[in-house]
Amino acid sequence: MGQVTFTAAFSGGFGNLDISFDDIPDELHLDPGNTSGTVTLPPGADVYSVSGDSPTGPGGNIDLEITGDILAPIQMSFPPGLIIPQDHSVVVTI
Repeated sequence: MGQVTFTAAFSGGFGNLDISFDDIPDELHLDPGNTSGTVTLPPGADVYSVSGDSPTGPGGNIDLEITGDILAPIQMSFPPGLIIPQDHSVVVTI
């Protein structure tokens, strides 16, 4: 099992990210008051889904960084507005 950390940076107002996983029941809810969370995932390719709302104020954006026991760090950016659920995969190395 590997530890994977999701860290979000919010700009331009309030926003939120919800991250759910196919292989575990845990769900992360990130917002400006809670900008990171760590989950334990099984080795190999794991599917996660990201949804939420990116800030719509001037410069509104959410930057998401995924680090930990994974093949390579992942960086994602979400422009202002609704974030429709999107599936992604991460490869856990431990």
